[in-house]
Amino acid sequence: MYSLKVVLKGLTPLRYNAYREDNNTTKRSGARTEEELLEQAEQSTYKDKGGYFVPQRAIKKALDEAAKRIKQGRGSAKKDIQAIVVFRDEKIYCQGKMKAVPEWGTVRIPPRTGALVKKAWMQLPAWKLAFTIDILDETFRPEIIKDAFEKAGMYSGILDNRPNLGGSCGRFEVESVTRVR
Repeated sequence: MYSLKVVLKGLTPLRYNAYREDNNTTKRSGARTEEELLEQAEQSTYKDKGGYFVPQRAIKKALDEAAKRIKQGRGSAKKDIQAIVVFRDEKIYCQGKMKAVPEWGTVRIPPRTGALVKKAWMQLPAWKLAFTIDILDETFRPEIIKDAFEKAGMYSGILDNRPNLGGSCGRFEVESVTRVR
């Protein structure tokens, strides 16, 4: 087993849209005020006392998706990467002081067939993540993991409105991948 320190730098804004049971305000008719929409958007971020963060499952999902694009033998590296990459932390905190800004748009409620309503999302225009992962197989080359992260930043992205879902947010580049042990 060995460990890698990974640093990802955002190329496009990181948009939050976390589902929270308590951020669904009471049902009422009529349009919501901008203050209500902003409050709901703020509640939909991943934030605690440590600051804004990204759940490791979001990064793992992007990594697994990107690993499909890496040839290994007759197939892809997806199953190997899924099996041997272990994230140390559940929450990957954004580096530095971050200030989320609202992005305004419209959505259909219910989707596709419903009325067009105004919605706000909170996003981080500039962001950086640093975290450590453990690689369980000593023979697995770190270059393959780095390649998977590069492809994840290019094709998958993380969180809401990401490229593999037709959006433009959550793209990143790999600033560094260094072996720590």
